[in-house]
Amino acid sequence: MPSQSVIRGTVFRVDPVNSRLYVQRDDQIHTIVITADTAITRTDTGTGTGGVVALSALRRGDAVTVTLDAQGRAIIVRATTRELAGRIEAISGRTLVLAGGQIVTLSDDAEVTLDGRTVSPSDLRPGMEVRVRLNPETNAAQEVTARTAGAQPP
Repeated sequence: MPSQSVIRGTVFRVDPVNSRLYVQRDDQIHTIVITADTAITRTDTGTGTGGVVALSALRRGDAVTVTLDAQGRAIIVRATTRELAGRIEAISGRTLVLAGGQIVTLSDDAEVTLDGRTVSPSDLRPGMEVRVRLNPETNAAQEVTARTAGAQPP
């Protein structure tokens, strides 16, 4: 039986065009080759929902466990994420407090969009409706989608 190995880390970058997944573990980036036979799943740990997804559905910041074959190709990719939705009650630096008391800390390189435009985290304001994507293992928010109060979602 060929030897297999497992890498646990965080999605650093997704390259669906070249079928590559870049996984960060500690201070090292691993390049993972995705094949047509690779099984990729993603689960939201908050709701338990999930299932088979395309490589392009994975996002930077997702927690990931990759089982590799002896040649270093991915056999199984299991990603987990957690999404929260709510209204911003207060903001302090990179920390958001949502109505209901959830506290979210943005990662240093979090992607923030407001009404469909990429913005700085400093553009977020109390009262905005947000959807936040977290790494369930680190609780760092990698993606925030916000809309101004009363605006239709993009």
